[in-house]
Parts: sequence; structure tokens; C-alpha cells
Amino acid sequence: MDRDLTPDDARAALIGATSSAQRLRHRARWAGTKLLIFGTGMGLVTLAVGLVESKLLGAAVFLAWGVLAVLMSRWARRRTAHLPGTSTRIAPYWALGFAFYAVAIAAGGDEYGNPGYWVPAAVVVALPMLVGSIRERRA
Repeated sequence: MDRDLTPDDARAALIGATSSAQRLRHRARWAGTKLLIFGTGMGLVTLAVGLVESKLLGAAVFLAWGVLAVLMSRWARRRTAHLPGTSTRIAPYWALGFAFYAVAIAAGGDEYGNPGYWVPAAVVVALPMLVGSIRERRA
């Protein structure tokens, strides 16, 4: 650089850097959306497993879940901005959600068709990811 930076130039550069950092941070908040969608989806799948008696409708629900998972994975790969520590922060929510799903399925073997079991089970399955979504939005 062949000229000195004036105070006005420095101030403008700092304002520009702050604006860029804020835009980048805003674009990096996609993990909360992913947790929200998957948490809701897992709760609905849990309900469908326990309450849907039609094999055709059950298959349609699982097909829709598979399509949702593929589309969300493609969407997440296209997100270029990442907050530091995102994967470390969200991993426990994923693990708890899938663990609760496994427990709900294993414990609900005799409860098929009973909304008194499956509605609370679906809430418990979805809750970790929904909480994670809220916490990730605040990160």
C-alpha cells in the first residue's frame, strides 16, 4: 500500500467488516431450522408408527420421511456458512431424539393404537430437537 489509511477510511472499513460479519452470522443459523424440521418429522413418524393401522398409509409416511431426510440433507449441504461448534452443540439433541425414538418403539409394543401412549411418546421424541432448535437460534 503506498498511502496511509485515514481515520475515515479505517472507520468505513470497520463498518463494512461488522456488516459482513453480521450477514455471515445470520446466514449460518440454518442448523436450528434443520433441527426444527427433523424434530417435528420424528414426532409425526412416532405418531404414525403407533396409531396408523393401514400398512399402505404407514408405508406412505415412511416414504415421506425418507424424502424429507434426503431433501433436508441436500439443503444442509448447500449451506456454506457455519457457526463455530455447530456440530458439537447439536449432536446431543440428535442422539437424544433417536434414543427416545428407540425407547418409544421398544416400550410401545403392546400399546399400538393407544393415543394415551403414542401422543406423549411423540412429544418426548420431538422435544430434544425442538429444544435444540431454540437453543441453536440463540447461539
